[in-house]
Amino acid sequence: MISLLDIAERTQKGRKMPEDAWNMSLFRKIGELVKKYDIPNYTADTPFLNLDDALPERAFQAGVELLVEHGVYCITTGRIIELSREEVLEAVRESPKELLVGSGKDARVMKQRMVEGKEKLNFCPGHHSPFTQDLAPIVVKNFAQIPRTDFIEGFNFTEVDGHEIFGAPLEAYASRREVSWMREGIRKAGRPGLSIVLYPITTRAEVLMAAIDPVDGLRNGDGILTSVLPDEKIEHDLLATAIVCEDQGLWRISGSFSMVGGFCGGADGAIVEGIA
Repeated sequence: MISLLDIAERTQKGRKMPEDAWNMSLFRKIGELVKKYDIPNYTADTPFLNLDDALPERAFQAGVELLVEHGVYCITTGRIIELSREEVLEAVRESPKELLVGSGKDARVMKQRMVEGKEKLNFCPGHHSPFTQDLAPIVVKNFAQIPRTDFIEGFNFTEVDGHEIFGAPLEAYASRREVSWMREGIRKAGRPGLSIVLYPITTRAEVLMAAIDPVDGLRNGDGILTSVLPDEKIEHDLLATAIVCEDQGLWRISGSFSMVGGFCGGADGAIVEGIA
């Protein structure tokens, strides 16, 4: 299967294209695909619930075609990462269907939900909200005490130890503090092996990697959000972090999504881009 190192190399060697040209090219290509594969455009006047059993397969093929014929854009280098159909389908086939996260008695199995399946959903409670540092460990403790919790994501904050957070040095320090507070919270909840996931303070590579610490930070079985950006874009900081995470045994969450009304067009185009 194609590796992150292969992707990193292609960000340096792919065809150059200005970002505004990429955006318009993506818009046109997705417009072609929604017509070719008859993807419905859901609006306030149409039912959102899909009753067309053939739609998932059509949408999947449209997503594959988007990746193969249009590629992925690296905003750091302004180059296109090209992928063959064989590489895309092999990656789909070989992607893990389940993943063990956390450790010890708190380890949980994250499972792919099958179509029409009745598997229990994995559960991650709230966060992402801004917490003061005096409340952060308490909030984490309370969420960790929910028995159904499989993992916990981090949160935002604007100050750390009396300092406003801006610039790489303070961001790196805040990143370490966030994970330290989470580690403290799950220990107080009696679940020291529960998997925790860094919610980035910023997406600088040095800030994300600063949280990796086998004693008081992220360790094997924990994770980081390293999302692909909307409009089929990636950048070097998240890619570098993903490579290090893979080597350190950390799992990665992609909270990637499409922006309805953006360069993907309407909900129909967002379906195709989201699958890609």
